[in-house]
Amino acid sequence: MHLTDPKLKSLKPEHKKYRKSDGQGLLIEVLPSGTKRWLFRYVWQGQRCDIGLGTYPAVSLKKARAVRDHYRELLADGIDPRIWREQKDREKFQIQNNRFEQVAEHWYELREPTWAQSTRKKRRALLDNDLIPRLRSRPVTEIETFELAQLLKEIAGRGALESAHNARQVLNQILRFAVQSGLARHNPAAVLQGVLPPKQVEHHAAIVEPAKFGRLLVAIDNYQGSMVIRTMLQVAPLVFQRPVELAKMRWENINWEESLWTIPWQDKKEGKSNKMDHLVPLSRQAIDLLRTIHPYTGHLPYVFRGQRDHQNHANPESLNRALEKLGYKDRINSQKSHTKRPEHSAHGFRASARTLLDETLHERVELIEAQLAHRVRDSLGRAYNRTTHLPERRTMMQKWADYLDELKRVAIKSS
Repeated sequence: MHLTDPKLKSLKPEHKKYRKSDGQGLLIEVLPSGTKRWLFRYVWQGQRCDIGLGTYPAVSLKKARAVRDHYRELLADGIDPRIWREQKDREKFQIQNNRFEQVAEHWYELREPTWAQSTRKKRRALLDNDLIPRLRSRPVTEIETFELAQLLKEIAGRGALESAHNARQVLNQILRFAVQSGLARHNPAAVLQGVLPPKQVEHHAAIVEPAKFGRLLVAIDNYQGSMVIRTMLQVAPLVFQRPVELAKMRWENINWEESLWTIPWQDKKEGKSNKMDHLVPLSRQAIDLLRTIHPYTGHLPYVFRGQRDHQNHANPESLNRALEKLGYKDRINSQKSHTKRPEHSAHGFRASARTLLDETLHERVELIEAQLAHRVRDSLGRAYNRTTHLPERRTMMQKWADYLDELKRVAIKSS
């Protein structure tokens, strides 16, 4: 007997659910809660299957019958209604979620925890200022390589070549993510190599001549600014780690007994790509400097506290600003007579150590590279772990600190 609206309204809940048939596989199921829901029952490859069609009266009897008839037509054509509906749901999801802005924001949300703060700011600015305004509502399936190339050229055309190169990398990552998420079949940004002129490689400025480096060290000792920044500047050449890693040095990571500083993998440049802490042996001179500053910041988390927020660490860029005050900026580099660039930068302590340890102190390259936290492999291609050659590195770091003292003595004597 076919169902009618009066019959449907008269169905009362019982202590167990029950069903009434409208014929040809359409059922109404009444739950103890009073909810009435439509089901379509059919047999597929010998198995009984049920598909929910929604609740009554939100889905009317007329609508339920129309859906049932459509599903019966699919079955007659050899199509399982479940598979058909899953495909439609996927298509609907793609239509609703494959706009560039949505894909880009989802990509950013997933990747952002793995980036350093400076990287987050740069990529956020790139999305907000260049990429999303141009591609906001475009489905990722419709974006073409030629329009991306035009966008990159426009960014480069305003004098922002480095931003254009960064935009190419970000576009490639976002659209590759779209492919991996099933929102697109191909990545139009994957073939943008060569669209832009190459970036000019600008190495971090570094003094590598012993006499000049000695004069720099003396100037640092005489820095008249903040005691915290002066101490950080003095420690920098002794440990030659990246400025951001030095700025994030925590008291809890200093082992006084072993004269060892542990840089947690979370604070390293590689981040999650290399979950291995880095060990930095501390020379007597480095330990002395840390003991000097301990009465001022030892009660705080960071060795080099922030200027305003003492619970935070110092800004790594404060090192470069201090060097600028000492006159190490905008000097003519003798090797590039027509280019003004800093003669020395905070990051340059790494290059200074790399060169002088190798060419003047004749230390083994693998020890230097390991101490720089560069990935070093042995003769069999195996990556050294964090404790490899630690005794030899201790000796090298003390030899390096003593050498810096000698450079300062010579500089003072010759001044």
